[in-house]
Amino acid sequence: MGSEASLFALFDDLEQQAAGLRLAEREAEVGELALGEYAQVTLLGRLHGSRGMTVRVHPQGGEHLSGRLHRVGADWIQLDDTHGVEWMLRLGAVDRLTGLAPGAVSEEAWPITAGLSMRSALRAMAGTRRECVVQLLGGERLEGVLGRVGHDFVELQRASGMDRRATRQPSPGAGTEVVPLRALVSVREGR
Repeated sequence: MGSEASLFALFDDLEQQAAGLRLAEREAEVGELALGEYAQVTLLGRLHGSRGMTVRVHPQGGEHLSGRLHRVGADWIQLDDTHGVEWMLRLGAVDRLTGLAPGAVSEEAWPITAGLSMRSALRAMAGTRRECVVQLLGGERLEGVLGRVGHDFVELQRASGMDRRATRQPSPGAGTEVVPLRALVSVREGR
């Protein structure tokens, strides 16, 4: 091999090394950008990406639930379990979730109902006047009918203070329990 050929071989080798370094730098930059972009993904985005899937929810002080993720609101989710029971869970009382899809849905693609708060969902449930079970952070379960929903609380007419007629209206003078929303883990209809 002549000196000219070995010089070209050296240049080729240097170009390949430079190309390899550029490729490694580019991969590192892409990795950093991907991590930076993923830092923008919210739990709500992941939840919206998992709607319709079977997930497992581990709430604080409540029973672990498994079911189809049906609705996602601003601060709550609805989970439909295998027995057809609809659970409404406050996200602030959820320790962890498993079975979520790896992807997320951007906020622009969320349904209009995604902005509804837990208060809105509780008002809708209260309008049915059906008996429900309320699970509290400390593990206590309360049964009754949801009443008015305030800014940071919900009223619960306990079963012992209910008029057992079909209307399920509070008995005159019966006591109403006030439950701060921060103490709420989940609500479901039925006994």
